[in-house]
Amino acid sequence: MSSGIIVHVPRTRLRLNVGDVFRLTIDTARVGYGQIVGRYGRSAYYFAIFEQPHESKHEPELANIVRGQIALLALSLDALLYHREWEVVGNTTVPPIEWPTYKEAVAPDVCEAVDHTGTERRPVEGLDVEGLPFRSVVAPIRVQNAFRALHGVGDWDEAYDELRYRGR
Repeated sequence: MSSGIIVHVPRTRLRLNVGDVFRLTIDTARVGYGQIVGRYGRSAYYFAIFEQPHESKHEPELANIVRGQIALLALSLDALLYHREWEVVGNTTVPPIEWPTYKEAVAPDVCEAVDHTGTERRPVEGLDVEGLPFRSVVAPIRVQNAFRALHGVGDWDEAYDELRYRGR
């Protein structure tokens, strides 16, 4: 017989670090891997998602994962990591990243070019402004859906185009 008392066990806060490699599901037979490659502010992370799919039952070496081609680079939040939808499998050195430059409006009709950390800035105008994207934080489920669509699970949405890694 149950006493009717519900005991809530607090979940320990997941400590995430740059270099953490995580696994994300494509379908029942395949998984992919991503890595936290940077931070922005206190609560946002840059995720690099590696293109190569892997069999669910086989876990490759971390060094081999991060030597792979990056398919997606996104500034996102930790929700799928926190809720254990994406599982951290280890930590290793971050591969070289060609970081995008963003634009930020600093006054009406005035923009600055800014690096991925938000610390290095320079004036920008004219055609240079048009060629730069605004920095945006995307939901981690969008990252996962884009990765699945790359591998034929679900349709590719034009909104995923901004997540494609433009480097090397």
